[in-house]
Amino acid sequence: MQDPTLRDRILRYRADPGLSRDQAAARISAYVYGNIIVFATMVPLGVADLSHGHGALPVLTSGLIPAILLLAGGRHWLPERASILASEAYLLFRMALIGLLVERLRSERASARTLASGLVLAVAAAAVALVKVALGH
Repeated sequence: MQDPTLRDRILRYRADPGLSRDQAAARISAYVYGNIIVFATMVPLGVADLSHGHGALPVLTSGLIPAILLLAGGRHWLPERASILASEAYLLFRMALIGLLVERLRSERASARTLASGLVLAVAAAAVALVKVALGH
């Protein structure tokens, strides 16, 4: 028979007893969205993508820098709000540069339309995030 204290700690573990329902909902939402996004990057991958490391690059390059920034804010190495804003800015910047990624992967110069589409994507992503925050609070 297992130690009930260990079982209790595993089965009834709560990240923070003072966590409000809204905070818990926001964390659950982030957890679900994060998993959906990572899953979406994995679906089109094939076996050939693994041998070159291409399977890990979309996930790693999108999430590593924001994760480091958020951890730095959580550890108070950076101001908390600044770490969140820096993470968001980094991701919007990456979306805005999608035209340059297309250019690199196709080995041809990106059109003005492709470059503009990256900017539109970044603006649209920011708008969706703002609407979500406005409706969610």
